[in-house]
Amino acid sequence: MSTGNRVFSCTQCGGSDLKQAGEGKVACAYCGSIYLIASRGPSVIIRKGADVVFGKNAKVVINGGLEIETGSTVRFDGEITLLERAPEEAVRAAKLRLKEER
Repeated sequence: MSTGNRVFSCTQCGGSDLKQAGEGKVACAYCGSIYLIASRGPSVIIRKGADVVFGKNAKVVINGGLEIETGSTVRFDGEITLLERAPEEAVRAAKLRLKEER
């Protein structure tokens, strides 16, 4: 899952890509830190090829799970909460990999 224009930035390593990490969770594709997406009720699925922006001032409530398919572009301008930090070694390795890619 890619955030396309690099708006999402992992608070731990600075990575910009996310992957599904179970029900209501996404993980940094670089270091593995896990972020919570609250889920209750029906699911929202963002399909491959979609371009979605959750704006800074948007008042969107998703009463259910959120699934973001690989190949979609999703931007979170608002606050995102770190649920589980990846191990320090994974964060360091991800930071090095990101530095080499830039």
